[in-house]
Amino acid sequence: MGFGPRVNQVHIVEFRLAKWYRNPQLHEAYGENGISAHSIDYMSIRAHEVEDVKQSRRDDLESLGYVFFYLLFGSLPWDNKEDDETKKMKQSIEKLCPNDVPVEFFAFF
Repeated sequence: MGFGPRVNQVHIVEFRLAKWYRNPQLHEAYGENGISAHSIDYMSIRAHEVEDVKQSRRDDLESLGYVFFYLLFGSLPWDNKEDDETKKMKQSIEKLCPNDVPVEFFAFF
């Protein structure tokens, strides 16, 4: 959380699994032998489907969406659920939110 005049700002940073962004013109190939995120609550649906998948920027953005979900609602509906059940819940995230959630939130996913 921010301090002073920036008290309302939230800083979301986690570099544990970060890599250098080398070339903006080159998309790194999908593949295996990636690093497991170790937290199924925030991992992408694709990471649920393929064990040790090399995660992409798309996976990072999906995980960030789950962080936003947590910040907006205070918890994740799939907390303490098994991997398969978590994956199913993430595939129907629109059904898990109250009706007053802005449509832009769903466009993120």
